[in-house]
Amino acid sequence: MKKIILISLISNFVLAQTKHDLEGLWIIDEIIGLYTVDEYNLSKVSEQDASKGWVYGKSITFSDGTFNSHYSAECGNDCFPSSKGTFKMVNNTHIQLKLKLVEIRGGCPHSRDSNHRDLGIFLIKKLENGYRLIRSSSTESDIQQEKYSEILNNLPQISGGGSGLNWIELDYLTREKEDSEILKIGLKNIPNFDPQKAQLVYTKYLHYDNKGFVFKYENKILVAIYAVGASVFALYDKEEFCLNTKDVEKLILSSKL
Repeated sequence: MKKIILISLISNFVLAQTKHDLEGLWIIDEIIGLYTVDEYNLSKVSEQDASKGWVYGKSITFSDGTFNSHYSAECGNDCFPSSKGTFKMVNNTHIQLKLKLVEIRGGCPHSRDSNHRDLGIFLIKKLENGYRLIRSSSTESDIQQEKYSEILNNLPQISGGGSGLNWIELDYLTREKEDSEILKIGLKNIPNFDPQKAQLVYTKYLHYDNKGFVFKYENKILVAIYAVGASVFALYDKEEFCLNTKDVEKLILSSKL
């Protein structure tokens, strides 16, 4: 009996240590539900901003099962998107997000995703100054999704049209298309690539309005960049970011040990 009680106490202690408290105000890298991405990054706000209850830039507030994400700036001549929805803790390490509404004020040049939809379940990864929400996939493990996330988060800052990459100009209407279609359109312009063989596995927004794509191609995992504003595309062919699928499988196995 004492052993059972002890095991129960230890289990509760472990769960308490792994439980993530998302309640409150956070800085966020993208408005939830505005674009289709596979991760969101939350950073702590200063005590002063926390006491005010708002902050300039992109932010999100989690409270009583609902979230409110919006962008604000000192200048009124801008695009001001916001979104509202609900969240539910699936367990101590996963959260489900459902979008109810997206509102846009000001001059916003690009179309946005539809409202009232299930955004899916996200792994909650603790960071030094906040959390990273990584989308759980029906075809990839959480560990594999984390590896894809690391690939994009380890990229250096890239400016569209610069950074020593071979940029390809695409039609401006390309940015209105789905990510998988953008990837295929971009690869179509690169010699020796068959766009139909490319399988998009992970997407996130990077610096300077750049969208990063991790995709499988034959036996490799590659990275491509699409600068949304300029509508230019580049294959990020730096050797350290081009992995063999077997190498990734080894990384995943080593993470499980």
